[in-house]
Amino acid sequence: MNEKCDMSINIGLIGNSDVGKTCLIRKFQKHDQFQIPNKKISTIGVDQVTMKLRIENLLVRVIIWDPAG
Repeated sequence: MNEKCDMSINIGLIGNSDVGKTCLIRKFQKHDQFQIPNKKISTIGVDQVTMKLRIENLLVRVIIWDPAG
């Protein structure tokens, strides 16, 4: 999808360690395919997830920053 985005949104998740920030992002990305992992997922440093969503008539780039707790 090389379309030019109409808007870009940056979201930073903050919170204590082991509260589910990474799981929340993965649930958002995978929708119905998401399964709760059997083991803990630890973020080292900062992860970044970029998605393009069609919202009404706009193509929106959503960038989610997932720092270590």
